[in-house]
Amino acid sequence: MMKKKKNAILAIRWDSGTPRTLSYMILDADYKYIKKPSKFEFLKTAVFEDSKKRFDEILEEIYAEAEKIDSTVRVHYKTLRLISPYSRQSNKSATHELGKYIDECIGKTFVNCQKVNADLEGGKGLKKFKRLFSALDLYPNESKKAYVHHLWAVALRATPKKWDVGLKKIWRIQNNTSPNGPLPKDKRAEMESFFTNCLNP
Repeated sequence: MMKKKKNAILAIRWDSGTPRTLSYMILDADYKYIKKPSKFEFLKTAVFEDSKKRFDEILEEIYAEAEKIDSTVRVHYKTLRLISPYSRQSNKSATHELGKYIDECIGKTFVNCQKVNADLEGGKGLKKFKRLFSALDLYPNESKKAYVHHLWAVALRATPKKWDVGLKKIWRIQNNTSPNGPLPKDKRAEMESFFTNCLNP
């Protein structure tokens, strides 16, 4: 009987703030990089059609990277500030229209695609997420890059109320236990102790 291939995760994040950026990365089922995080900036002064063309080229690159992977690719994507804080009048701005275009294109390009509500823009959730990210020794060379944390939040579908769920899965994998299902009492105690000590140094 053939072993079922595990899913990979493609995380994409569009941020229409300043600067406007699109970032992405691809992880395997054990949360190891298949494609390290990449970030692309879009000039606010750029003509709308030029920005669309640039995005199309980037999306082609992302699609080509995903096609190389010999497993099912699940796409988690987040488009930030697509409506708020724009007023009715500025909803027709080039930045807003570009965000809408990006949102639609991602949804149409990939089959196994999910728009996520990951949002750790600030507050305690983001601080805790960063602290645990570093404690789990996830790619220390990139631990100071803000966009990397936000991209991981998209990949793990982290929210202020459930910011630690994905990180607990990573801990379980690192400690040779199944990422899902009940943990033995000793392992559960070990995990809870690790998280508590990291968050209350």
